[in-house]
Amino acid sequence: MKTTIERSFNRASLTYDDYADVQLEAARRLKSKLTGRSCERIFEIGCGTGCYTEMLLEVFKDAIIEAIDISPVMIAEARKKFFQNDRLNFSVADGEDLPFFIKGPFDLITANSALHWFQDMEAAFRIFKGLLSSKGTIVFSIFGPLTLRELACILSESFGYDIALPAMSFPDYQKIKDLLLSIFKRVYMDELLICREYDNLFSLFRSLKGTGVSLSIQPTHPLRLTPARIYRMDHLYRRCFGAVRASYQVFLCEAN
Repeated sequence: MKTTIERSFNRASLTYDDYADVQLEAARRLKSKLTGRSCERIFEIGCGTGCYTEMLLEVFKDAIIEAIDISPVMIAEARKKFFQNDRLNFSVADGEDLPFFIKGPFDLITANSALHWFQDMEAAFRIFKGLLSSKGTIVFSIFGPLTLRELACILSESFGYDIALPAMSFPDYQKIKDLLLSIFKRVYMDELLICREYDNLFSLFRSLKGTGVSLSIQPTHPLRLTPARIYRMDHLYRRCFGAVRASYQVFLCEAN
C-alpha cells in the first residue's frame, strides 16, 4: 500500500497546492492551536509540498524544523519553495520507518492530513513519544472514516455492491483517543466537519486526484468509471444530496 500511496502523491505534486483547500483549512486550524507557543525544534511528518511547513515557520520564528515526506517529488517541490532556508531540513522518509538522523528531543512533533495512511499507528506514536522533549507535545490533524461518505454511497448505489473507499478504514474518534491515552498522559481532541460543493462529479474526481487521493487502493472489484457512468452518477448524486457535495471528517488532536 505504501508504494501505491507514494506513487499517487508523486503524481499529484504539481497539482496539490491547487486542490488542497480542505487540507489547508485543517492546517490553519492547527496553526491557530499552536499560535502563542514556543518551540526550538520541530519534527513535521508528511510535509508534502510545504504548505503547513510555511505556517510553522510563521508561528515559530526561530525554530529549526525537520520535515519528512514519503514522496520524493513532493519533497522536491517543497525545497523549491524554501530555497536556502537554514531553519529547514527536508528529507525523503516514511514516518513509520524513520531514518537514523531523525533524533530528538523535539519540542513539537506535528502532522497535517497524513497519519491516517499509517499501517501501525500505535507503534509510530510510541516512537514519536520517545522523540519528544520532557515538555514536548504532538499536535496533528487526521481524516476520519466518514470522509467522502456521500461519494461512497453513490458509488455503491451505482455499481450495485458496497464500495469501500480507503477513508472507511481510517480510525474513528474513539479509537484514536483510546490509542493516544494508552501512550500519553493528556489527550485533547476536537472534531471538524468540512463540507465542499463541486460543479459536477468530474470536478470532485479532479480535486481528489489533484491531491493524490485514490478511490480504490485495494479494490474488491476494479472501478470502471467511464464518462457515461460518471454522468449518470452525477444525476444520482444530485437526486440524493441536492448537489455534488463531499464531507471531510477531520480530528484535531494533541497529546503530551
